[in-house]
Parts: sequence; structure tokens; C-alpha cells
Amino acid sequence: MVMAPFAAVFIALLVVINIGTAGMFWYDKHQAMAGGWRVSEEALCLTALACGWPAGLMSMRLFRHKSAKRSFQHKYSAAVFCNLLFLGSLRRDMRSAVFRLARFLLRSSAARRGPRRRRGGARQQWIDLGETQYRGRP
Repeated sequence: MVMAPFAAVFIALLVVINIGTAGMFWYDKHQAMAGGWRVSEEALCLTALACGWPAGLMSMRLFRHKSAKRSFQHKYSAAVFCNLLFLGSLRRDMRSAVFRLARFLLRSSAARRGPRRRRGGARQQWIDLGETQYRGRP
């Protein structure tokens, strides 16, 4: 089977982007453990927009990196979703498959979040606002 030159270049570019994404996640994990300079979350999210999200999702699980930080998970999921919507809009025959995958990713990220929890006694309650918790009176 002969592949069009554009398709071969596109596939090679995707492979390079995904290898680079896995390398960035590994480097960030290594730097986090060593206490050195880290890769910014924005740079990691940009890899998802540049079609590097398959390696990013695998790297998060493989290296156990950024898997507990909910704010990053939300940003990365949004970047993956935007990339999937863009890819789905390119070809009419792939739209339904891409939208099904996007729907699956949204449902799985919502299932990981779980229910919101409230803590506190009679006089105070903890209100969970992202990663920071504030004390407030009922």
C-alpha cells in the first residue's frame, strides 16, 4: 500500500510530537523529584493541543505524574477536547468517531472527580473551591 507523501509526513510529525510529549512529562517528573526547574503546566497542556495527548495521557499514568492535581487534569482534559473537536471538524467521515471519543473522555474525567465533599461542624463549614479551601460561616 502506497501512502501519500502528506500522510507520511503527518504521521511522522505525530510520532515526533508524542515522543516529545512523553519526554516532557518524564523530565517534569524527574525535576519534581529532584527539586529542580519544572516544565510549566501551560507547556504540558499545549502538547495536548498539538496532538500529543495520547502520549500525555499514557505518561500521566505510567510516570504517576500530575494524576492527583485536579486543576491540571481539568486544563488537560479541556485541551484534549478542543483538539478532538478540531480533528473531528476536518473530515466528515471521522466526525462521529471523534465525537464519541470526546464524549467518552469527558465521562471518564467526570467519573474520576467524584462527588463534592463538605466538611465542618455546626459553626463553620469548608467549601471546596478548586484546590484551595476557604472557611466560611453558614
